[in-house]
Amino acid sequence: MKYLLILSIFLIMVFSPFMNAAYAKKAWELSVGTYSLEGDYGKGTDTAIHMVPVSLAYKYNQWQYRLSTGYLWLDGNKSVISEDLREGQVSVEDAGLADSTLSVKYRFKKLRSLPLYLNISARIKFPTADHKRNLGTGKRDTGFRVGAHWGFQHWWGVMELGYKFRKKPRNIELNNTSQIVIGGLRAIDNKNSIGVSAKLRERSQPKKDPVREITGFYRHKINPQNRINLLATKGFSDASPSWGIATQWSYSF
Repeated sequence: MKYLLILSIFLIMVFSPFMNAAYAKKAWELSVGTYSLEGDYGKGTDTAIHMVPVSLAYKYNQWQYRLSTGYLWLDGNKSVISEDLREGQVSVEDAGLADSTLSVKYRFKKLRSLPLYLNISARIKFPTADHKRNLGTGKRDTGFRVGAHWGFQHWWGVMELGYKFRKKPRNIELNNTSQIVIGGLRAIDNKNSIGVSAKLRERSQPKKDPVREITGFYRHKINPQNRINLLATKGFSDASPSWGIATQWSYSF
């Protein structure tokens, strides 16, 4: 199988409850990594999507602001990225700047009587990817999420509910979609932890499958300023990749 390591911002979005379970003491955080997906997405031939994402976050009290972008490679069916039903089996091999996102998250203080943390967030996707080269839809999307993580004796449960409003490109029918991410993480020791989550999302087009996938991750804290994450994804529908892998390095300063 062909794959390329990248800077993972897409999974940062899905795993924001995991990655932010305990805020770093430093105000700024730079995250870079690698990410690759591959699958036929119901097209009959495999499509590989590779990304080099990068993000910069700033934390102030209970607020977090994050700006994300990256570099994208597409090798396969052009409709996988553009979500255009008309493209059929037309293949493409191209690369360029990915879409960018700006997100704002507010984390509520822990409840006094329960080990429960709640957060709300909003995210805007800016169409910085070239839609003429099928690297994006060329439209702005807006999403909102409500997340929670709560402590048990030896592990944490995580759940996130989200809704995305999609602006529709010309001649392409796209639906607004809701999704749920649910899972858990467990600390092995004070430097290492593991976790798993399931993602379920409504279909983005009338003739597409809903998203169904599971992701597992391993996180290692090198020191108070540096940590790394390894992730692996398995899809279970034509709207999800057959597999995906990612690495991430985060530096707090």
